[in-house]
Amino acid sequence: MQVPKLELLGHWTIPTRAALKKGNTCLITRFHPYAGALFFPNSASEFTNQSVDFHDIFGRGSANLYDCLMEQPTIQHKVNVLEQFLLKGLTMNRRSHQNLNLIKHMCYHVSAGNNLFDIGDLSSRYGFSERYIQKLFNSWVGITPQKFFAVRRFNKSLELLRSSAEPMTSIAFSCGYYDQAHFIKEFKSYTGLTPMQVKSL
Repeated sequence: MQVPKLELLGHWTIPTRAALKKGNTCLITRFHPYAGALFFPNSASEFTNQSVDFHDIFGRGSANLYDCLMEQPTIQHKVNVLEQFLLKGLTMNRRSHQNLNLIKHMCYHVSAGNNLFDIGDLSSRYGFSERYIQKLFNSWVGITPQKFFAVRRFNKSLELLRSSAEPMTSIAFSCGYYDQAHFIKEFKSYTGLTPMQVKSL
């Protein structure tokens, strides 16, 4: 895909590929699932499955950042410039720390749970309505809690697929998929490839 010089990427829940030309360098900052919203004024859902040009968010400030990054002699200097830019955004976009702690704990709970997801469990555990939890996830994470669970399950299956000699059926069941067909269908929805195709790469 064609991407801007400086871009923001949200959660991707559809297959996509990005190619980097030989001789180019790509500097990436990766946030915790709930933390990116701390640095930018927009709802995280606005970046889901999107490559958003920095200019659309920060205007002229994005051009200044790009020029400053390109002037730096080393990657470490570029990292320092980017870090200062993000810290400035952190102080400008003061979000509720109460909500940050809440969404952080909810994300950990969903990630550390068993292979089943029940939003009613989140609702009763934290004392908020299911509707409010959906809204919180969309604003901070960019996807629903159900989709967040599915993404974490997919990541777990991908890790096992690459590191384990277990048969595909065992991997599917250990990650909470109903059966092998369910595993293949969901895996392909994220990658565009079957588990076996990915394993053979």
